[in-house]
Order: sequence, then C-alpha cells, then structure tokens
Amino acid sequence: MEDVKQTSGGHLATRKALLIISMNTRKKKASYRRFVIDGHVDGKNDQKDLEELLTDAFANVKRPISRKLISDESYHQGVTIFTTRNSCLCGEVVSYEPSKKIPLMGYQDDGTTWQGLAEPVDGDGKKRNLQEHGIVFAVRENHVALIQSRGFDAFDFDAFVKWLIQDQANLAVQSTLELRNLPSKSAMDKIKDHAVKAVKFGERAFRAVKEEIPVAERDPDHPRRKMRTTIKENDLVHKIMKAIGMPLLDFKRSTDKGNFILDIKISYQGDSDKSGATMIRDLAQTLGGYDDAKTTIFLKGDSKIKQGELTIADEIPVQHPDGNMSTDDAFNQLSKWLIDSIKSKKVFT
Repeated sequence: MEDVKQTSGGHLATRKALLIISMNTRKKKASYRRFVIDGHVDGKNDQKDLEELLTDAFANVKRPISRKLISDESYHQGVTIFTTRNSCLCGEVVSYEPSKKIPLMGYQDDGTTWQGLAEPVDGDGKKRNLQEHGIVFAVRENHVALIQSRGFDAFDFDAFVKWLIQDQANLAVQSTLELRNLPSKSAMDKIKDHAVKAVKFGERAFRAVKEEIPVAERDPDHPRRKMRTTIKENDLVHKIMKAIGMPLLDFKRSTDKGNFILDIKISYQGDSDKSGATMIRDLAQTLGGYDDAKTTIFLKGDSKIKQGELTIADEIPVQHPDGNMSTDDAFNQLSKWLIDSIKSKKVFT
C-alpha cells in the first residue's frame, strides 16, 4: 500500500507540475519576413545577407545602441539583447521613454480612488527608463522571424534595421534594403488552380482618437476638460487606396466621418496567371502585416484567400513567469520555429 501511495503521489506531483507550466505558458504570434537586398529575393548575389550585416553592425557600433526618434523627441529605440540560439541570430529591440513616470492607482479605505506617479526604479533603487513596447527577432541568412507588440511592429523594426546597418554601421549604404512580408503557402497554392476574380477591402476610413489637450489650448471656462476626441485619417486606408491607385475621398466636411466605413470590392482581370500571383504578393507586402485589415481575394470556383493568408505566421508557446514574457524562452521558441519553417520549405513561397 505504501508503494501505491508513493506512485499516486508521484502522479499527482507530475500533474501539478504540468499545470504550473501550462499556466506560465502563453501563445505568441510568430511572423515571418524576408529581408531583400537590391531586389534579390532567392537568387545569390555578392551582398552580405542580413545575418552577416547585423553581426558586423553589432560588432562595430558603439554601445549602448539607442536611436532617438525624430518624430517624437521623448521616445527612443534600443537594443537590449544580442545572442545566438539554435544557429539563429537573436535579439530584442524595445522602445522606451526616459522621462516618463509610472501612473499608479489604488482605493482608499473609504472607497475613494488614489492616484499618483512613481519613478521607474530597479530592485536596488536605481532610476531606470520606462520600457513601453518591444520586438523579439530571430535571423537566419535573410530569413526573419518576429514576435511583435502592437506598439512596435515589423514596420518599426524595418526602419530600425536600416538605421543600424546603413546610418550607424555605414554598411550597404548604396543598397536598397527591405523587410518584405510574403503570402502563405496556402494562398499561393490556391492561385495556382484558380484565377483572381475580385478583391474586397473593408476598413474604417477615419478613427476617433482620445488625446490630452495641451495646456495652452485648454478652455479656461472648463478647467476640468483635459481630454478631447479627434478624428484622424486611417493610415491603413491610405495604403489600401495607394495599392489600387485611387485617392481617399474627401470627407472633411462630414460631421459623421468617424463612422465612415470604406468597403470596396474591385473586379479583377489579369492578363495571365502570373499577374494574379504578383498581385497577391503585392497585397501581402502592403496589407498582410496589418492584423486589423479586412481583405478578401475572391477566386474563380468560389475559393477565397482571407487576410490571415497574406502573411506567414503561427502561434508558438512562450513562457510567461510572473505574467511577463521570458525573452530567453522567446529566443529559443522563435528560432526553432524559423529553422523548422526553413527546413519544411514553408517560407519559400
């Protein structure tokens, strides 16, 4: 009976351990990009690949590697980690704001709300910078895998890579560098059997944004009114209209423009099957990286290519101890996913 109890206890302990691991692991989206130098995608050329360029740049650029954004003087982008995992070059780039304090809130014993600000400090009480968003990457030759946040996406990473390689390391300065989004294999397989019939876009043309009113613009008769709603044009819609060669309609005089939905369906007739594949690649590059975009490509034979197929991506498990993503585990999981995708030819579209 004693052996049975020990065995039963062992199983219980195992189940508890698995439960803890499961609770600390979350699914993160791993996205693929192809780095293109001077238009060469698959063909060999005498240029160094991205892995080599980044390795040289990290070796030659003075530390810390920090980029001050011109558009917003208070924000910086900086490299936190640079390492090798599973034969991939891995790293993390984060955005941070040196002068920003942390907003705090709580409730008093009488039920009222308490609010205040605190300096970002480490465990030893030393003042640090407030990290806002970040992106984790793995690179193998010109293959790139990313785990990105909404505030730091592949477009930001593309700009950072060009700044680091060309502006700071003075490498490939005469070359055209591009981080390209490619459609999935399922999308390209569909286009082999069915020609494109029509393309549909659906997106809000304008969006309502709440923002703080600058002190100089506040109404003295309403001192408590510190926030306002501003209607701004949607950058994604501009990209859609540019991709199809049409200007965005002028709705500046409309009082309800914030509710205007751009919903366009365009009939398509290409002169060859190759033109349809080229169009899908162009749409993937222009729109595929936007998770919020709503694109449907209608093919002859009632087949469709949906927004999610305009990019190569998977959900991968990453450990989140104390609710925060483990960068070390993210490097391991992301690099494994990239190598597996290359070996299985999933990324060759």
